[in-house]
Amino acid sequence: PNADLSIDQLDLNLKNPRFDGLANQRDAIEKIVVSQGRKLVNLADDIATRGLSPAQRMLAMLDKKNSGQYIVLDGNRRLTALRILVNPSVLEGMSQIGDVTKRQLKRLASNFNRGTVEPIDVYVCENEQAARHWIEAIHTGENEGRGVVNWDGIQTARYRGQSTALKVLNLVSAHGGLTEAQKTMLQRFPITNLDRLLSTRDVRD
Repeated sequence: PNADLSIDQLDLNLKNPRFDGLANQRDAIEKIVVSQGRKLVNLADDIATRGLSPAQRMLAMLDKKNSGQYIVLDGNRRLTALRILVNPSVLEGMSQIGDVTKRQLKRLASNFNRGTVEPIDVYVCENEQAARHWIEAIHTGENEGRGVVNWDGIQTARYRGQSTALKVLNLVSAHGGLTEAQKTMLQRFPITNLDRLLSTRDVRD
């Protein structure tokens, strides 16, 4: 079932697979920030600017040892960013986090309005086992189509717009006299390599 929760009702998972054991909530925040570095700053910036993604809810379960609290099973990076955005003083005394990272996060927090993200739409699982299938689908690859199937370079270029490399591939496909088999192979062409080639004058000529 879904639940509309506040940031304060959500706790980080001390069994987070990214780490070999976490002592407490503060320890979890520090280790996540240290391990993620610039990625965590970018995530906090995105949340502060655009809010939480409507395409991916956090997964959580009720904490049976702590009434009214929920343990986040998927979404711990997002929760860490939120915790810092609403209370940047939590970073004080965290010696492993660099001063630059602290300054960047505190700057983002200074303009953050928690009302833009709360209440948070959370999917509540009965237990960790019930969430396991969905977590694996998100984090362990395509799993023969059961998980997230990422776009390749050509598909990404199509979505973002007509890049020069994509125009070249389309030109070759339309006017290169290719067989159907060759056109099929062209759909798997390493477009990033072509981008690099097109950055040289001789190839462009």
